[in-house]
Amino acid sequence: MGLSVRKLLETYFDKYDLQDVLDKIDEKVSGNNNELINRIIKNWEQHGYDNYELFEFLERPVLARICEAYRLDSQGSKDVLIRRIKKEKLLDADSPKPSSMVDDRLFMNKKVFEKMGLVDSDSKKVNDSKQNSVTKDGAKDSEKSSSHHRISLSKITAICIIIGTIIAVLSYIGLKPH
Repeated sequence: MGLSVRKLLETYFDKYDLQDVLDKIDEKVSGNNNELINRIIKNWEQHGYDNYELFEFLERPVLARICEAYRLDSQGSKDVLIRRIKKEKLLDADSPKPSSMVDDRLFMNKKVFEKMGLVDSDSKKVNDSKQNSVTKDGAKDSEKSSSHHRISLSKITAICIIIGTIIAVLSYIGLKPH
């Protein structure tokens, strides 16, 4: 079983990535993650885009995690990783299964983090006027908030990896975590 478009969007895209995809195809960007994902699945190909073009919205570290999960070389630039993913046809039904027994959703399971209060499930996209304002150093406010958002997800990812490692070690030595 390969990586479905739904699984790709649910697992590796945050709300801002989903909204960026919808903004590109001039579709409504409001709603919860489920609504955004359904809207993308319904409209993306109708606007003449290939599903593999969705990978363009992801940062290089996320693409590297996808490659690792599907036993692909995770080294190289963002463009190299996207070409590798396309070559292996990960979005096709006959693509390889993830390599890890730990589900690849472990890295980006936003629902768990929302329940823990680490991620705000109702966060809204920055309004257009603020997105286009430029600070004294020439950087857009949206770029600063976007990089801050990415840093938060990196911390969450690190926590997931640590928790997953602890669970794996406990399982290996025969203890069941409660």
